[in-house]
Amino acid sequence: MLKRILVPLDGSTVAEGVLPYVRALAPVLKAKVELLKIGERDAAVDIANPMVGQYMDRVGAALRSQSEDYLDGIKRTFKDVVIGHGTRIGKPAEIIAEEGDREEDTLIAMSTHGRGGVGRWLMGSVTDKVIHLATTPMLVVKSTDEALPESETELKTIIVPLDGSVLAEAVLPMAMAIAKALKLEVLLIRSISLPTTYAAGPEYAPWPTENFTEEMEKQSTDALDKTAAQLKLEGVEKIRIMVVTGPPAIQVVDIAKETPNSLVIMSTHGRSGVGRFVLGSVADRVVRHAGSPVLLMRAGVVAPTPVLA
Repeated sequence: MLKRILVPLDGSTVAEGVLPYVRALAPVLKAKVELLKIGERDAAVDIANPMVGQYMDRVGAALRSQSEDYLDGIKRTFKDVVIGHGTRIGKPAEIIAEEGDREEDTLIAMSTHGRGGVGRWLMGSVTDKVIHLATTPMLVVKSTDEALPESETELKTIIVPLDGSVLAEAVLPMAMAIAKALKLEVLLIRSISLPTTYAAGPEYAPWPTENFTEEMEKQSTDALDKTAAQLKLEGVEKIRIMVVTGPPAIQVVDIAKETPNSLVIMSTHGRSGVGRFVLGSVADRVVRHAGSPVLLMRAGVVAPTPVLA
């Protein structure tokens, strides 16, 4: 399980939009929360005067003092959670990825964008870079200018996209732990579509039978039913399954938009066999378009799920 949640902030309300989810998940995961305020070195120079480059230590100290006051205010919005905080100056994406790797079992939690005020950084592009740089799990929340960081979020459903591979199923222990603790419904989904080899024509592969879609639907339904039964044995009370037809990313995004108060938990990779999909590219699209928060688990870093053993 995760032991630490790293929350990078830039001082903007939009960036703070991730905080309600961190407040909800930290007690469940029994993880300490570490707030990280980052100031860009170039921004630090700009806030003073053209001669300030020779006084970087003094400027850095001033920024850290301002950050301490800001982070102390954020800390007071948490209850019953161990909170730490710190300030660093430099390139945000590189610092976040480095800090995430500093301790094992860390979850990086951040908004998809956030900008405002002197010395703050554009969090949309930073988040995108961190997704590709970090090796740790990430919780990515799409935030808006109307975000209320002091409010509490109400999660109702965990959406888990599966493709039949062990790598994709590696997220199930995390989904199960959160669902049991918060009494959430788990929605297992699997998307089927015509394989590209079939779509290319019979010169590349035998053309599918007339009942191909029906056969795939039955196989997918049987697989999800088996997974759902095993999750129920582990104590998850509410489980639904859904088999859909079409591009996986589009289907996951549509389902997330149609499911209020949902959290998507998925692996960033996973591919094996007919009808299964490359979860790396799917995860990237889901993060960008779903609207719901997305918890990404790194394939190869998380252990295969014992639920399916």
